Amino acid sequence: VMLVWGTNFPLVEQLLLQWDMFSTTASRQLIGALALLLLLWARSRQFPIRRALPWRQLTLLGIFGPAVSSSLTTLAVATSGSIAVAVIYAMGPLVAALVARVLFQIPLQKGIGIGIALACVGGIVIKSAQLGQAELTGGEGFMLVSLCFWTWYSVAAQRWLKGFSQLEIVAYTMLPGGILLTVLTIALWLTGLADIHVPLNSTTVPIALFIAVVPIALGNLMWHTGVSRLGVTLMSIFANFVPVIAI
Repeated sequence: VMLVWGTNFPLVEQLLLQWDMFSTTASRQLIGALALLLLLWARSRQFPIRRALPWRQLTLLGIFGPAVSSSLTTLAVATSGSIAVAVIYAMGPLVAALVARVLFQIPLQKGIGIGIALACVGGIVIKSAQLGQAELTGGEGFMLVSLCFWTWYSVAAQRWLKGFSQLEIVAYTMLPGGILLTVLTIALWLTGLADIHVPLNSTTVPIALFIAVVPIALGNLMWHTGVSRLGVTLMSIFANFVPVIAI
């Protein structure tokens, strides 16, 4: 998951050179969800969308997890650049530990405090050579809030959807958020409230498809699998390898 997530930040930054922020976010969530649903369909050999699914919980998780978190990440990259965002991302283990403790009363594992400290400091050191290029615009706060929502979603999904496979959890929670973001993007385009531009060419199409299928669909699936076995705080410590891959 660290290998594929590391490709996300620089590729999103490249896609934003030609696509608007809303289309960039909506496309990766919706296409990623559809890719996972196709995989689920092939695996179960039955149509995956069923009326009996707990759509209320799935919608809440999808909106306040992938949709909001992804939107805030894109906004952070668009307003601050990938370097500044990656530095804030290095604080992920600390954010995960605090959110898990405050919202879910999950105690810290023995010795993990030292790991959090080393992971946060190490993540910043990794980017130290590029810190001079970072532009602190205030947009970094969007990344911090994004980390909070993502941690809540990671833990809540495992608790609310017990009995579901990790593939089902990711596919079903990404779908509502992807649909919502797509509808919002279309509405903004029709009303003219935002400049929606999605040029399709040999650069943007492969990048958009790669982001949706690899770091989003495959990466999120592996993330939830890791959270289910190791816990969100320990997974967040591993996530600080992401800036290495991003560089």
